[in-house]
Amino acid sequence: MIRQLTQVFSDSNRHVRTKLFAIYGVLITINVVAWVWALAAFHHHPVLLGTALLAYGFGLRHAVDADHIAAIDNVTRKLMQENKRPVAVGFFFSLGHSSVVVLASLLVAVTASAMTDRFDHYPGVGGCRGGDRQYRGAGADQ
Repeated sequence: MIRQLTQVFSDSNRHVRTKLFAIYGVLITINVVAWVWALAAFHHHPVLLGTALLAYGFGLRHAVDADHIAAIDNVTRKLMQENKRPVAVGFFFSLGHSSVVVLASLLVAVTASAMTDRFDHYPGVGGCRGGDRQYRGAGADQ
């Protein structure tokens, strides 16, 4: 199986159409598995399922940002000049980009959970300061 995947993602000129269909198959399978997992994980929490759909939509919109398209286009043009068929350039760009985003999210989550005991006094300070003034309408700071 790994040998077949290696052939799918190689940049040789042979069987370009087969490689394209294989890449689309991999992408569709990954998306179906992700949504089946999301439905199973969030079936008791429909708001989270809606949030997952919103995040998915924002991710699709982010995928067509000009800087991403330019980066993929530059690599594709370079490989085409070398007489290669860069069929999987976008796939590997998105794989690398998404892995960096996931790792950064994990880093933020781990850091926030490690620092949670250092900021326990801030809600009390904010509550005290926020309760000092009552709302007096427009121009309350005067």
